[in-house]
Amino acid sequence: MSIKLLLNKKIDDFAKDYPEFNKETVNKKFLFFVIFQILKDLQLEYDEIIDGIIDAPYDCGIDAIYVFSAGELIKEDETLDLQISKEGILKMQLIQVTRDDGFSESVLLKLKNAIEDIFNFEKEINRANEYFQKKVDLIRKSWEYCFNQGSINQIEIELVYATLSNTRVNKSVLKIEDKIKQYLNSQQLNFVKLKYIGIPELYKIISEGSYEKEIVFKDVTQYAESYNPKLTGFYGLVKLKDLLEFLSDPDGEIIEKYFEGNVRDFYGISKKVNVRIKETIENSESRINFWCLNNGITIICGKANQLGKKLKISNFHIVNGCQTAHVLHNYKEYLENDDRSEILVKVIQTDDEAVSNEIIEATNSQTAVSPISLRSNDLIQKSIEDYFLRNEIQPLFYERRINYYRRRNKPRNKTVSIMKLFQIFYSIFSKKPSVARGRPAEAFNTNYDIVFNQNYDYDSYLFAFLWYSKIYNLNRNEIKKARGKFMPLVVKYGQFHLARIAFSLAIQKDPKINFQDKNNAFTVNKEYLLSLINNENKLKIFYESSVEILKNCIKKSYGKNKDLILSYNLFKSDELDKDINKELIEKFRKQKEKLRR
Repeated sequence: MSIKLLLNKKIDDFAKDYPEFNKETVNKKFLFFVIFQILKDLQLEYDEIIDGIIDAPYDCGIDAIYVFSAGELIKEDETLDLQISKEGILKMQLIQVTRDDGFSESVLLKLKNAIEDIFNFEKEINRANEYFQKKVDLIRKSWEYCFNQGSINQIEIELVYATLSNTRVNKSVLKIEDKIKQYLNSQQLNFVKLKYIGIPELYKIISEGSYEKEIVFKDVTQYAESYNPKLTGFYGLVKLKDLLEFLSDPDGEIIEKYFEGNVRDFYGISKKVNVRIKETIENSESRINFWCLNNGITIICGKANQLGKKLKISNFHIVNGCQTAHVLHNYKEYLENDDRSEILVKVIQTDDEAVSNEIIEATNSQTAVSPISLRSNDLIQKSIEDYFLRNEIQPLFYERRINYYRRRNKPRNKTVSIMKLFQIFYSIFSKKPSVARGRPAEAFNTNYDIVFNQNYDYDSYLFAFLWYSKIYNLNRNEIKKARGKFMPLVVKYGQFHLARIAFSLAIQKDPKINFQDKNNAFTVNKEYLLSLINNENKLKIFYESSVEILKNCIKKSYGKNKDLILSYNLFKSDELDKDINKELIEKFRKQKEKLRR
C-alpha cells in the first residue's frame, strides 16, 4: 500500500472523528485535516482552531492565520496588552493548503503578494473577505503594539505551505521564498522559515505519538530510594553540543513539543537572564564554566534506560531550562567544535502525576503557576475526567492536564479543557455568558466552587459540553452566511450566549440552576435534555430562536446608545446578560398568557 493511500485512510479516519466536516468539499476536508495536524501539539481549543481558518473566496491565498505570544494564542476580541508578553516571542503563523500534486510557483506568488499587503500599513485590504481582513487587523495591531513597546525584534513569521506532493521543492519556488524573506527583513521582521509539508512530512506529523531519544552524558549517576519506587533520578554533565543534538530534529530545528511541561515559553534574547546566557556562550573562557554558571536542564520522563554513559528516555518533557535551551540553539555556531563546555542535566523518571506537578512547581518557583494548573489534581477534576471517559453516551476527553489528550491525538471536538468547561457551565447554568466570555480568569477564581462540586450530578458537566458543542456546530455553519449590521456579531461572538438561551428555551423557563437542590430544573428535565442532544431538528429550532433573541438584545443595547460601537465588547457586558434575562422572562410570560386563553 502506497504512502498516499495510507494518508487517505488517515483522512477518512479524521472524517469519522469529525462528522460535522462530512458535508464539506474534498478540498475543504483536506484543509481541516492538515491544519488540525499542524496544530495538534498546541494547547488550542477546537473552536480556536476553527476560528483561525479563513479559507473562503478572496482569502488572498492564505487559508489560516494564527498569532501567538509566548506560546499563547492571541484573540482578536481580547485587549492586546493583556495578551502580548513584553518578554515573550510574538509568532505569526500563516498557512496555505492545497491538494495540488506539487509545490506551485503561482500559489507561493499569491502568498508573497498577500504578505506584502499585510505588512504594508499604507495599503488598505479592501478586496479580501472580512475574515481575512480581521486577521490582518490583528496582525497589524500586534505588530504596532510590539513596535510601541520597543520589542519588534521579538516578532517571528512562520509560513506553512502544505500539498499532496511527493516531489521536492524546485528552485523557482525557492527563489520566491527568498523574495519573501528579503521583504520581511526589510520590515524588521524575523522570518523563521517557510515549512514545506508534502505527503512524507504530513504522514510523519500524523504518526508522531510516543517517542524516545538518547542523550549522552560525560558521566551519569543514578539515584533511587527503596522506599519510593515510583521515583528514580539520573544526573550528570552533558556537552552543550550534545544537548543541542538531543533537542533538535534532523534539520537542526529545536523540537518545541519537548517543552510542553515548562510553565514558561521562550522569552527572547532581550530578556536579562537570556542576555547573560548569550554573553557566556559567546565568550570561550566563560563558556567552559557554563556547567556552574547555569541552573541546567530538568527533564521528566515516563521511562529511562541507562546504557553506559547513554540514557534512552521515553515520552519526556523539559520542565525547567526552556530559556537556556533556546539561547543555546540561537547561538549554536559557537558550540559546533566545542568539546569542553558542559551543562548539568537532571532526568527524573516517574509515573506519579502529583510528583510531576510538584517538580514542575518547584523548578519554576520564580514564575507563578496558573490557578487552573493548581486545580488540576482536585478530586472533582479527576472525577469529571473519569466520568467523561466512561459515560454511556460517548467517550469524551476532559483535559485537566495540559495537552494530555491532545498529545494522544484524541479528537479536538471531543476534548475540553478545565477553563472551557468552566465557561460553558457558568454560561448555561449560572446565566453569566458575558462574564464567562469577558472575564474568564476572574470568574474562575471567584466562582470555582459554584461550578465544580463533588456533590453535583456529573451528567450536568457532560450535558453542558455536548449542548455547547451542538450549538457551536450549528453556529459554525451560519458564520460565513451572516449578513447585516447585527447578525455577523451575534454568530461570531455570541456562542456562549446562544448555548445559554437555547437551554432556557428547551426547558421553557429561565432559573439559575442550584445543583444542591435535588429538584433543580436540570435534574427534573435531565432525561428530556439528554435526549435533545441527538435531535437535530429541535436543536436547530432552539438555535434559530436563540439567534433572534440575542439579536434583539443587541439591537436594544445599540438603540439605547447610538454612540455605542458595534463590536465584540458588547458580548462581555453584564448589561447584555440582564437584557437576555428580561427578554426570556417576557417571552415565557407571554407564552403562559396564551395558554390561559
